[in-house]
Amino acid sequence: YLNNTQRDTNIIFRTPYRFGVEKQLLIDLASWKSLEIDSVLNEGGTCLLDILDKTHTAAGARKLRIFLRQLSGDIREINRRQEHITYLLSNTQIFKSMSDELSKLPDVGRAITRLISGRGTPRDLHIVSDFLNILPTIKSIGEKLDLILSAKFKEIKTFNSLALELDKALSDNMPAFFRDGEIINDGFDDVLDNMRQMAHGAKKTIALLQAEYIKKTGINALKIKFNNILGYHIEVPNTRADVLMRPESGFIHRQTMVNNMRFTTAHLIDLDNEVRGAADKAAAIEAEIIAQLIEKIREISDELLQISDLIAETDVWLALTKVAYEYDWVRPTMTNGNDFEIIAGRHPVIESILNKSGNQFIKNNCNLNDKKIALLTGPNMAGKSTYLRQNALITILAHMGSFVPAESATIGICDQLFSRVGASDNLAAGQSTFMVEMQETANILNRATNKSFIIFDEIGRGTATWDGMAIAQAVLEFLNELKPRTLFATHYHELTKIPLNELKNLNVQIAEHDGEIIFLHKIASGFADRSYGIHVAQMAGMPDQVISRAKMILKKLENNIGQQYIRENLQGELGIEKPSDVFISRDKDKKPAQLSLFGE
Repeated sequence: YLNNTQRDTNIIFRTPYRFGVEKQLLIDLASWKSLEIDSVLNEGGTCLLDILDKTHTAAGARKLRIFLRQLSGDIREINRRQEHITYLLSNTQIFKSMSDELSKLPDVGRAITRLISGRGTPRDLHIVSDFLNILPTIKSIGEKLDLILSAKFKEIKTFNSLALELDKALSDNMPAFFRDGEIINDGFDDVLDNMRQMAHGAKKTIALLQAEYIKKTGINALKIKFNNILGYHIEVPNTRADVLMRPESGFIHRQTMVNNMRFTTAHLIDLDNEVRGAADKAAAIEAEIIAQLIEKIREISDELLQISDLIAETDVWLALTKVAYEYDWVRPTMTNGNDFEIIAGRHPVIESILNKSGNQFIKNNCNLNDKKIALLTGPNMAGKSTYLRQNALITILAHMGSFVPAESATIGICDQLFSRVGASDNLAAGQSTFMVEMQETANILNRATNKSFIIFDEIGRGTATWDGMAIAQAVLEFLNELKPRTLFATHYHELTKIPLNELKNLNVQIAEHDGEIIFLHKIASGFADRSYGIHVAQMAGMPDQVISRAKMILKKLENNIGQQYIRENLQGELGIEKPSDVFISRDKDKKPAQLSLFGE
């Protein structure tokens, strides 16, 4: 396969390194997409990566995406990454100097790969040359970084001899392709210079010959031109060609065109051969020189790519340092326990957008240390989903090794992060919104452990009220036994009465003024007694008669059905078992049973 695709190039493989997921924070695809980490759900939106990507190089941007997708679950590795940022924040001159140099860097990794695979261009040679010229300065600055990074920079070579050779060899005005020639500077190779001088001398003679032929024939429109088929030839208008057609003229007819005729002479043929021969030899010599330069790059390509990778990693720490400084993020404290306490946390993406418009994001705390499940109630548009997402994103940033948007944060290492926020139909697969929601919920419950972090947003809303409420309560009871750190937003206020030892109630505060509600976006202890759905419908422009009728119906439902549910389901009147009797320890090796119409 490599021989077929890489044009028989002698491929150099980099040293393999061990990679596993044993010490990573794992996030499934559905959760990844719903949190808009490195892509957006709606066109024109902003994802987390957009906020973080303040890299200076293309390789740094790629490395940042890798770090974001390979979140560490190793507390020592996370602390090491945090140390890089802490050091750069304390050494602003080093930060600025390295940033300035990296902003000059071309994408050398891609250029080297193209060159050694036979797909390179003259520009790629220039990229390698520019990289080698900047490398000594970057090495010098890198040696002043923190202990871990500085040790790595001290070990790298600068390849000064190759840098000088490329500088001397390569022309400043590079053509687009190697076949265009004039890539190697005059003075680099004596034989090449001689061939070029021969070709240039013959070309000058040809230019003088044109004036001689004009004088001889009296045809001012006579031109000596060149193409790849005829080589150098004489071209005159058809109306004047009779002079050159005479046998005694010494001109040899080559081609008749619509408006012109083409001729040559014995002298011009000799000059053409001389030019072409010298040019062909010059091209061959130049190609050999280029091949030798590329071979020298190939021989050290593994080292150059490792250096490029180190610089790309450094670029990531510079970017995250800039983010931490500009947005006032703090270094989180990571533990091996199940801690989770965020003081004055913010949503990194929404805060950035609000800041641009001169608005301020409302900060909120989140503490899951005493009780692992926070049941969040409150009206639509009040900020429940934002609160859920911001704490999930803070968890992701912490496991990446980044600082986080908060005044302080203490987070225990997580093994998995799940997000059940929003839903959509998958009609192509014959799946409804509710089916997708249930599949994602099932995936979470089947895979989560007490080391996981989970956010649920309105589980059960896609089906009938009582079905949805029953499912939501059952999920809560299941989580109460498993004890993962969980944020659970719901409009089922009846669930706030469930007596679960790991459950605490939070609500999004609102203020009422003259019959209207004002969203404060502040999270407080306790539960909301209303969803204010009718108020939101009124804000959306619903007809007054619909709003009035909805209020009447709601009052009746709240007085009858809701109280009945609380009495019968939450006070044991129907004899429902205790959650601990239903949710026993799971056998992780046991697969869920599947019902079949055709047998067991």
